Amino acid sequence: MNGIWADTVILIRRTVAGRDRYGNDTYTETRQTVTGCSWQAIDGAERHDQQRDQTVAYWDLYLPGLDTDVDAVDAFEHGPHRAEVHGPPQYHRSASGLLDHTAVRLREIKG
Repeated sequence: MNGIWADTVILIRRTVAGRDRYGNDTYTETRQTVTGCSWQAIDGAERHDQQRDQTVAYWDLYLPGLDTDVDAVDAFEHGPHRAEVHGPPQYHRSASGLLDHTAVRLREIKG
């Protein structure tokens, strides 16, 4: 694929495997390669305080068609970035009524 549909991402499917000693969910992960995608930067911010420095980046990921079912606990990797699904996927149809692509908002927190 050419142009904006040339990105390859790794879908990280996470399923709850149990709980840690603090009562938080723990996950098992499986990986699936998805080609013909478009990973686009949306926004980012930095936060500095006395305890730590933190960056937050938001991305939109466009997936071809309906080939990939995305869940709220899933994540994606693209290059050095690993971002979690942030909100429900959006399904966009073409003028003919056929599904054209799926958009997924992602959030990456570092620090």
